[in-house]
Amino acid sequence: WTERCARLIAHGKLRMVLTRIPEIFFEPRFVFLTSEANAYLQDAEDFDDGEGVGPIVQDPYVQLLGDLQKLLADTGGSEDAETVTALLRVVEANPKDVLQHLRGQIFWSHGEAQLEMVLRTRVGQAQHPDPLPEVYLPPEIRERIVREIKALGPKAKLEALVGRLGWNRTSELKKRYGPLRDILLKLSEVFYDPSRVYLKTAINNIVEWPSGCEPQPFDIGKAFQLPEEDHKHYAKKRKTKGMGGEGPLAIPLADTVSWAKPGVCVGVKKESQVKLPPEVLEHFKDAAIVGVLVNATSFRCTLRIGGTTQEVLLEDLMPLSPEVNENVLVVRGQFEGSMGQLVGKAGPSQGVVQIAGMNFQTISFSCLAAHKDPSSA
Repeated sequence: WTERCARLIAHGKLRMVLTRIPEIFFEPRFVFLTSEANAYLQDAEDFDDGEGVGPIVQDPYVQLLGDLQKLLADTGGSEDAETVTALLRVVEANPKDVLQHLRGQIFWSHGEAQLEMVLRTRVGQAQHPDPLPEVYLPPEIRERIVREIKALGPKAKLEALVGRLGWNRTSELKKRYGPLRDILLKLSEVFYDPSRVYLKTAINNIVEWPSGCEPQPFDIGKAFQLPEEDHKHYAKKRKTKGMGGEGPLAIPLADTVSWAKPGVCVGVKKESQVKLPPEVLEHFKDAAIVGVLVNATSFRCTLRIGGTTQEVLLEDLMPLSPEVNENVLVVRGQFEGSMGQLVGKAGPSQGVVQIAGMNFQTISFSCLAAHKDPSSA
C-alpha cells in the first residue's frame, strides 16, 4: 500500500481505510480507558500481562495533572501563570477543575481557586520581593487585613476580603490607598501572587497554611477514580462507525505540534503577545520576525532570534515554508524526521526533496519546514 500504488489511488491512504473497516479497532485520534475499549476488542485477554491487568492507557486529563506538577518542579517550584494557562488549553482544561483536583499540590492566586491568599511566616515576610512601605498603611488597617485573612482561613479569597473590609469601588479606603488587590501584592504579611503558579512544597516554609490546606502527595490512583461529571469538559460520547450505536467515552487528543523540532525556522505571528527585547525589534525593524527553534515542549519553546534566545509559547509561532536550495526537515507524513534539501517544486503545493544521495521524493509543502543548525543560527 505504498505511494503511487494502485490500492492507494483506488481507495486512499491505508490509515483512513483502516478506520472504516468495522472488524478492526483502529482509532488513532482517541485515547480510551482500557475498561471501555475492552468491550470492543475480540481478544482483549491477549493483552493481559499475566497478572490480570490489561493495557494501561493514561487519561489525557490525569496526564495533564502530572505534567503540570512536573513542569513546576522542573522550573524551581513555580511557573508563570500565562504558561500554565497555555498548558491547560492543550486539553481544554478548566482552571477551576485543575485547582480543585490539585488543591493539595499547587497554590495559584486565581479567581477560581478556593484559596487565593495565605499569610506569610516571619521568614516569608523577610523574603517579600517588593514590600509595601511601613508608613503607607495605618497600623490598624494593616492589622485588620491580616486578621480578616486569618478568619477566612481556607476560603480566603479577594472577593470575600473586599466584602469584609468594605474596600469597594466607592469606599474611602479605595480612594485613599488604591485597589485592595494592589495592596495585597505588596503587603509583606500576605502571600498573594496571581502572576505565578507554585508547588505548595516549594513555599511551605514561607507561608502559614490554613487547616486542611497543607501540601499533600499526589495520588494518581485517586485521580483515575474522579467522578465522571468531573471530566465533563474533556470526555464526550460519539458515534462509532461499524460498532453500532453509541461508542465508548473517548477523549480527543490535542493536535500535536509536529513541526516543533530543533532547527526548524519559524516566524512570530503578528497578532502574538510575545515580548521581545528592544535589540531584537531593532534588528528586524519592519521585516518579519523570524528565528530558529533550539528546543521545544508540547506548548513552549526556546527560540534563537536576532542573536539572543527567548522563551516563547508555540501558539505564537508558525513554521516557515522553505525556498528552493534551502535545507528542510520533513515534519509529518511517510518521511517524518528526514532531513534533506529542497531542489525544486512540483506544482504549487509540492516540492522535490533530495533526502539522501540520489533519493528524490515529491513531498507536500505542508509536510516541510525550513531548517537550520540551531547551534549556529
